Amino acid sequence: MSAAERFLAVTPASQGYEFSLYPAATCFSQAQEILTSGKIAEKPGEKLDVLITAISKKGVDAFTKYQEFVNTHLEVPQEDRERRLKPLGAVTLAKSSLHLGTQEWDKAVEAANAYIEWEAANPPPPPAKTIVDVALMNKYRALIELCAKNLAPACDPYLKETEEVIKAWHTLKPKGNKVYVFMVNGLSRRYLYAAAQAENKKLDKAVISAYERKITDLQGARLEVMEVAEVDELT
Repeated sequence: MSAAERFLAVTPASQGYEFSLYPAATCFSQAQEILTSGKIAEKPGEKLDVLITAISKKGVDAFTKYQEFVNTHLEVPQEDRERRLKPLGAVTLAKSSLHLGTQEWDKAVEAANAYIEWEAANPPPPPAKTIVDVALMNKYRALIELCAKNLAPACDPYLKETEEVIKAWHTLKPKGNKVYVFMVNGLSRRYLYAAAQAENKKLDKAVISAYERKITDLQGARLEVMEVAEVDELT
């Protein structure tokens, strides 16, 4: 983290300011990834959560300052304009991950959508591969939190969008059955909670039944994929 802090020590008046913001933000982004992936010995808990939130916020702030600087300092040579275009996708995708760390779920969804749109307009040249699946996973994680944050029936749009994200992810990763099952289980639990909330609020029985039918549908999709995975392992 000391490297990031040194980059941030460069003042806006310096010619190297733009070149310091991006690596600083990248350092924070990489630190967040390390902390959330369990690659360090730090035990999960409140202390780790506070650290992740603080680092994620610094990363978001640094990327935002970088984008603001680029957007307000347009009088640069053509080679610099081309150079600035290259990290745009990486910045957007990184911000979607960082917003997860700051628990800004709506902003994480927004950034994930922005990356998906960016890659559609700027497809990676071969042999590079799409990383839209990463954006979709970030979006899934944020939407699941929004499902939890909004009680039934306010959660309905988020439940529906989460299912669409799962399908899109599995289309890109058809062999990622274990992750797919994990995602489906997460959504199924949210529908289970929604059904219980609807019952407690004495909502119309048709609403409760719709939640319960969706749970059945999701579990059916999960079992179907698990059966296919077992066959693939045997062949």
